Amino acid sequence: MAGVFSDFYKNKMVKKQLVLELEENDGIMESIKLGMRNHSVKECTVDYMDGVIKSGKMTTMVGQNFKTLNLKDSKIVHASGSFKLSFDELFGSMHVMARVGRPETGTLANGTVAAGTVIKLGFYMEPEKK
Repeated sequence: MAGVFSDFYKNKMVKKQLVLELEENDGIMESIKLGMRNHSVKECTVDYMDGVIKSGKMTTMVGQNFKTLNLKDSKIVHASGSFKLSFDELFGSMHVMARVGRPETGTLANGTVAAGTVIKLGFYMEPEKK
């Protein structure tokens, strides 16, 4: 973490945004991994997500116990998280608030989306040299 923090001030890193527009039945985690790989993004944050999870699972806490919720045609209200791509493996987590009857929050385990779902990933990179 110290390296990224010092690079941010030393090189005046600029924040960029990668917008992923997913198609019908695209996997969420697979799409994030592919987008990061194709645009040479090593670390990112999930800044925004809008759309519908057609099918998936998320874990949530009920009291002191973990509970798994099945998501089916669930509208995403809010999403956040962070990911790192290292040795072509995706590390990190995404937290979502989804309408499952009523809004529920939890950590997304997996999911596929409806067409038109948008995910915005924020990342830092060095400014282009003139």
